[in-house]
Amino acid sequence: MNTTAPLPYVRVDNTSNVVISGVDFSLHGGAEIFFVNFPNPTVTGSKFGGTNLAHTTASLIFADKDSPNFTVSYNTVDGGGNGQGHRSPAPQVAER
Repeated sequence: MNTTAPLPYVRVDNTSNVVISGVDFSLHGGAEIFFVNFPNPTVTGSKFGGTNLAHTTASLIFADKDSPNFTVSYNTVDGGGNGQGHRSPAPQVAER
């Protein structure tokens, strides 16, 4: 996890078909996750939130255009942020 950026984040690059399951991204104030050049990413059964994310309007989970077939399922998002919450086909974004 990168803790030196404005918001802590996890970045996954240049791989494919990986499932991230059961990770508590809300620990230690919360973190975002970015998929870059990562076809078929899946995030399931994980938790997002925390004080670090309370003032962001940006995505909690982001997949770039080179990360198609993005799946987000059965996750918990605390909803404490300023985002509107939507899904967009390009880029694929799940906002809180």
